[in-house]
Amino acid sequence: PLVASCQLMNVSLPGRAPPMAQAQEDMRLFSPALADKHNRPVSAAKRKKWCDVPRNLEGITFDTDKIYTVHIWQHFIDFANYKLSLGGLLNMDLAPGLNGQPLQLTICDRKVCE
Repeated sequence: PLVASCQLMNVSLPGRAPPMAQAQEDMRLFSPALADKHNRPVSAAKRKKWCDVPRNLEGITFDTDKIYTVHIWQHFIDFANYKLSLGGLLNMDLAPGLNGQPLQLTICDRKVCE
């Protein structure tokens, strides 16, 4: 759900992660299918559409050797309990999808964030 719903996602190698407020959509290290024919990152809209096909996500996990920068601006995720809630229609535990890895959040005002 995170990969399909966030507004922006960037996967990078340690030491090469962009500053939070300057991150651009780039999921090529997550899956080669998320690059265009010139090996440029696809848009967030194309990533979301790609995630709508369950077989695209089979076998994919979040690796601990990569840095994931995610921009989320919505009210559906309860970060205290790692749950996705869609107004009583769906309550999903996000912990299994994180494969036991912690979720680190950095919150900043884009006008002041350094």
